[in-house]
Amino acid sequence: MLSPTTGYAGSSSGQIYQTLDGGTSWSPVAETGRAVSDITFVSPTVGYAVGANSLFLKTTDGGATWVAKEAGGGQKLTSVRCATVDRCVATTEAGTLLVRTIDGGATFSTPTPATDRILAAAFASETRVVAAGKVGASVISD
Repeated sequence: MLSPTTGYAGSSSGQIYQTLDGGTSWSPVAETGRAVSDITFVSPTVGYAVGANSLFLKTTDGGATWVAKEAGGGQKLTSVRCATVDRCVATTEAGTLLVRTIDGGATFSTPTPATDRILAAAFASETRVVAAGKVGASVISD
């Protein structure tokens, strides 16, 4: 939830929905054409959504509009976490790499996190990512 009353949800059919009444009702605000796996907001105006076939969207107006960014690679992105409005990391369903942007989605890099599958990642600080996955795998960046 962006606030106690405003929130967003994605669907497997590619819709992004918005609630303005704490989840009582939902309205579609975007059609992506690809399944949406995760949505996160970094501020009241800046948010990101990720999903199938490297879907990576950004909003700078509180979710009213969503702009596609070219993450590349054809991976299913499963989650996104951000340290700032520009610095984010997304995990992939395959768990073989992370997708990272440090400029709000203008460019992306895909570091290989570990030999074991990585299924979750988040920022411990503005520049340090902590990731975990299968078989007890854990990775910390510096």
